[in-house]
Amino acid sequence: MTFLLLIASAFADVDVYIRAAFERKEIPHAVVLIEQNGKIVYERAAGANRDDVYALASTSKPIAATAIMTLVEQGRLSLDERVAKYLPAFEHSSTIRQLLSHTSGIFGNNAPGEQMRMIRNPNQLLSESVDRIVKTPLAYEPGARYQYGGASFCVAGRIAEIVSGTPFDQFAKRTVFDPAGMTTAQYKGRFVLVPGGVESNAADLLQFARAYPRLLNEKSRAEMTRKQTGTLSANYGIGWQLLEDGAFGHGGAFGTYLYIHPGKRLTAVIMTHVEKGSPFAREILKRLPK
Repeated sequence: MTFLLLIASAFADVDVYIRAAFERKEIPHAVVLIEQNGKIVYERAAGANRDDVYALASTSKPIAATAIMTLVEQGRLSLDERVAKYLPAFEHSSTIRQLLSHTSGIFGNNAPGEQMRMIRNPNQLLSESVDRIVKTPLAYEPGARYQYGGASFCVAGRIAEIVSGTPFDQFAKRTVFDPAGMTTAQYKGRFVLVPGGVESNAADLLQFARAYPRLLNEKSRAEMTRKQTGTLSANYGIGWQLLEDGAFGHGGAFGTYLYIHPGKRLTAVIMTHVEKGSPFAREILKRLPK
């Protein structure tokens, strides 16, 4: 069953695709919200309720990065400080900027299982995970490659804990969730998976996008959406994937996606739970008005 709340004619192609994907059982359920010029112009819940909570997976990354950037704005942290300043066991030149742009040398998500278990054990604390990560040999020289993953964000989150004196889940609540009015959003579980552990409903993820200009000043937001990967081919900022035409966003392994196009004043929130590699979010983005 699909429940259509609102549709504008410009998003008819999006609606046709979502209905077809649901009917073909390519998705088990989904909630999609699109806002333009401050008004919701498209909303559909397919096989779901509008308020259902989803695991954001890596769509958590811009939320985590935004929380960490509040410390930068306050002058309590610098993106170009070395990780070793806060975690002396880390004997390399990597910076916080590199942690948040996947260029630090720390292993990515293609690492062997033994390393990936450092960020997949739900019974550990973030501090225990990071203690192991920082003692692991680098996968490459800092800045030499882009290697997408979650471990470096865990390290950045641990540094935020050290600087703020607050567990990262509480820190994110204080700096992002509460100020943005995100009532369902939370990091769940004993292990705070900084880059992938947020759960939220669609309305709250939209609230984050709405609040983003209030959570950080223009300089900080510009830095987050500036390419941080130098001459490397990957287009990645600070916690944001950089897209065409000035847009930016981030997706997660289960098919969630947050898309923001400041020039068009358009935001799309896509919530579902599908197998990794599903084209669902990508196909919706392709169908947004040009």
